[in-house]
Amino acid sequence: MNDQSLFLDTNIYIGYAYDNYYEKYHHECCHVFDKVRGPRHTSLSVKQELGKKKRNRAKLYDALLAHCLSGRQLREFDLKTLKGSELNHAGKLVQAHKEGKKDIEYLRSLERLFTTRLYDAMYNRTEQPFVGYSADAYLKDDLQLLGMHTPDDSILADFFTWALPGIGSCFVTGDGAINDRKTEILSLVADKAQGGCTHLSIAHVRNAVQKFPVP
Repeated sequence: MNDQSLFLDTNIYIGYAYDNYYEKYHHECCHVFDKVRGPRHTSLSVKQELGKKKRNRAKLYDALLAHCLSGRQLREFDLKTLKGSELNHAGKLVQAHKEGKKDIEYLRSLERLFTTRLYDAMYNRTEQPFVGYSADAYLKDDLQLLGMHTPDDSILADFFTWALPGIGSCFVTGDGAINDRKTEILSLVADKAQGGCTHLSIAHVRNAVQKFPVP
């Protein structure tokens, strides 16, 4: 590990896999994977979350295609059956279809594009093996007390358990809640760690181009 070593949150992979119509920080995520020369790491917890996301998106695309193949308009799809990021993603697809920007054939290819880019980022652009699961249940509990929900508490614990013995690493995320509380999170870890954690940092991906300039 070195001071340019990065640990990537789940949303960085998703931001890379989709274009900027779907992901606000797509350009910045591409910078992380395509431009930054330092090693990129992530954990088995992130891999697990991405697998869940891939399965959920596959179900969503199947439902949207089945709806359209039944002869109904995409804009008639019942978004009330969805929630969270799936609702947001489907809403953008429906809106784009209304505006004539995306057709049914695009829907057919979107899952394949997502899967391909996700695989490329995970297995061609991320160091192997993936960081293991943290066994520090106390750290996870303390992170929850700071407002970190599952799986964020586990992913952050993975990062700190792995990175504390090293010489420097940065946790890169697109999660505003983590970024907003990074001072509290780092302070919590510093209190637990002998010697502190000044060699570690948390950065929002929106700042990736400035924080990780290309030599």
